[in-house]
Amino acid sequence: MKPDAGVQTEIGNEPVRLTARALAHDFNNLIGAILGHASYLRMIAEPGSEVDQTAATIEMAAERAKELATQLQQLGSAVTNGNSALQFTPIDLHDVVREVTATLSAGQKGLVRYSLALEAPRSVVRGNAGQLHQLLMNLAVNACEAMGAGGGEIQIETISAEFAVQLEVRDSGPGIPIEHRGRVFDVAYSTKGAGGGLGLAIVHRIAQAHGADIMIDGHRPRGTVFRLRFPVV
Repeated sequence: MKPDAGVQTEIGNEPVRLTARALAHDFNNLIGAILGHASYLRMIAEPGSEVDQTAATIEMAAERAKELATQLQQLGSAVTNGNSALQFTPIDLHDVVREVTATLSAGQKGLVRYSLALEAPRSVVRGNAGQLHQLLMNLAVNACEAMGAGGGEIQIETISAEFAVQLEVRDSGPGIPIEHRGRVFDVAYSTKGAGGGLGLAIVHRIAQAHGADIMIDGHRPRGTVFRLRFPVV
């Protein structure tokens, strides 16, 4: 979905760049501490034990977080404007979905249920693994926040479209009013009820960089659907 005319979606301005760099610096410090504790857990745990497997999941999530911190530093630069210093390779979207939902599930203590219907026979796209993980992570986190502290169900589905794979992320939150849907990708727009802000602005930019269309719809009886169509390899 193209944002409405006059809606400012450009996130490559200096205030956002400075904010992104500051956040990336803080994230890297936190990630270093998390990796250190996870490594220590693996050292003292029985190989293959539940503690060892949990520590391995923490390490994997922290490594992904390091990639996201790097991309925060690049936010608004020539790279995020699509001028191409990123490495694009064939990526299976189904692998991205499974990894992101496994990472999030590990920290959500069953409050959020993920229902996966990965049925597209062709799900390989040309993209950057770190950015695609970031895109889906941001959509899932946005869905969790929309549903609130009580949790709920997030449905993630892939289906075939003409020369494309369609990825759908549905939540069971209160939904986004129609009059707000054209603004949710604007970095300056954010409300607790409708989501938005930097997370969805980054989703929009990553989708653009990967040649994907993005649309928002209501999910009956309640909730929101984000639909993205990626060209398949």
